[in-house]
Amino acid sequence: MGRNVQFVGLSSEDPSKVAAFARSLGVTYPLWVGGDEVEELSRRLGNVTGALPHTLVLDRSGRVVAAKVGAYTEGTLTAVLDNASAETSPK
Repeated sequence: MGRNVQFVGLSSEDPSKVAAFARSLGVTYPLWVGGDEVEELSRRLGNVTGALPHTLVLDRSGRVVAAKVGAYTEGTLTAVLDNASAETSPK
């Protein structure tokens, strides 16, 4: 099922380390590397502890429809994306 989803990774780590990590995993989505501003953005979006990973799912209007600190299993992430797609599909 096509969801028209875009993944974006954020990191406050050294850009060369992020690039090497992305290459090693075959990451093909965009990565934004920043310093303190990335950590501040994460906190403003609900990650008060600063723990990673911190995942947000936004709908087409930019509204946060799901947030989680910690890893998603593939099945759980699929369910979250299915739900988000259903909520934002034209009726």
